[in-house]
Amino acid sequence: MIRNAFKNFTQFPMKKLSALFFLAFSLTSFSQSRVGYLINQVRKEFSDPAFNLRSMVQDTSTFIVLQEKHAVVIHRFGSDSICNKTYVTPEDTTIANEMASTYDAIYEPVSHLEWLVRQQSDILDVEMVTIENKDGHLRPAFQWTRAKKK
Repeated sequence: MIRNAFKNFTQFPMKKLSALFFLAFSLTSFSQSRVGYLINQVRKEFSDPAFNLRSMVQDTSTFIVLQEKHAVVIHRFGSDSICNKTYVTPEDTTIANEMASTYDAIYEPVSHLEWLVRQQSDILDVEMVTIENKDGHLRPAFQWTRAKKK
């Protein structure tokens, strides 16, 4: 009986950790940047009403905002209608930390807050930044942009 109790005790945190890792990995792979995509491609990809797609225009940029299960994703498009920046804002710091750990494992860490993503035809820079909510609170977000050529 004690052995079973110990087994259940040790398995609970592992189950929770596994669930967080799976969540972070699914957010990481699904909500990746659409840097370089045309605005119509992104609208078509996320046309399902479950994403609650919204558009905003500010100055010369258009923003597409979509809601994922545990994060808000904002894609910014320039006047050429090409995505030049993506923000992925997890709903809480636990998920943000898990995403950062996942990024450490699957991308090339530049620092503890920055990663390089090498794609077939592009290199992207991912940086953990803070953004301010409507209520003034700061939240972690992952900012995706094209890596600067050195």
